[in-house]
Formats: sequence, structure tokens, C-alpha cells
Amino acid sequence: MPAHFLLSENSVIISDSERSILAIGMLLLLTLVAFSMPIAVTLIGLHQTSLGAGVLMSYILCWGIAAYFLRLALWNLYGKEVIQISACTIEYHCSYGLFIDNKTTLTLEKDDLYGIDIYKNTDNHWVIANETAVIEINQGLSEAAFMTIASHVFQALARNQCP
Repeated sequence: MPAHFLLSENSVIISDSERSILAIGMLLLLTLVAFSMPIAVTLIGLHQTSLGAGVLMSYILCWGIAAYFLRLALWNLYGKEVIQISACTIEYHCSYGLFIDNKTTLTLEKDDLYGIDIYKNTDNHWVIANETAVIEINQGLSEAAFMTIASHVFQALARNQCP
């Protein structure tokens, strides 16, 4: 799926241009099933036998799986990657709509624009890195799109001038 991006003065927002309603629906259904399965088993088990320690493990396992499916559904529904540029930092995070994850900050020294590396890694993801941190952009961006974003990041850093 091609990704699209939105440039503002000191930020870049990257997201998928197409969202599959079928995939989101299936993930939400799997979330509901994984969440309700241990509850149903507990209710059935109360009438037949006493409940053991396995019930607690089934709650932990099933609710962990439900949380993972919910996270995937939120990413497919609201997911975007955000790059914010300030005077001496480039901050990156993944926004899931209800929470953020994978927050990374590249800290820059004065006149350190030349210490930033930009490349495509072995997983075919675009990377912005320096000695302090690595930002890996996971959306499928073309080379031209990523170079536009990288140019925008450098222009914003030059405008903000790290003291």
C-alpha cells in the first residue's frame, strides 16, 4: 500500500492512504473472541467442576492476545508515524489514535546537521540516524517521497537553529 505524508512547518505525518475495512473488522472480531473466551470458559466451568490455576493463565494469555489484536486494529484504523522537529531534536513516534508507541528522539549538537545519516536498511525501511538514536520509518515510502521528507526535516532544523 502506498503511503502519503503531510508536511507542516515543524512536523511530518506519514500514514497509509488506504485502510481495509475488512481487515479492521476481522481484527476487531478476533479481539472480541479472544477477550470473551476465558469468561465463557469460566462460566461453563463453574457448573461442572472447580476452577484451577489454569483459568488465571487462560485469562492472561487470551487477554494478551486480545490486546495485541486491538493494537493491530487501532493501527489499521488510526495509525500514523509522526516526526516533530525542534531546535535540537528530531522526535519520532507511532500514533495509534488512543496511545503512542516507539518514541525515539535524535538529539543534535550545534551545527550537527552533517552528522545525520539517511539510508534504506536491509528491511527496506527508511532510516534517519546519528550517534544518539535511530529513527526507522515503517511506512512504504517511495524514494522521492522520503527525500522530500528528509529535505523538509533538514530545512526545519536549519530554521530552528540549535543554540
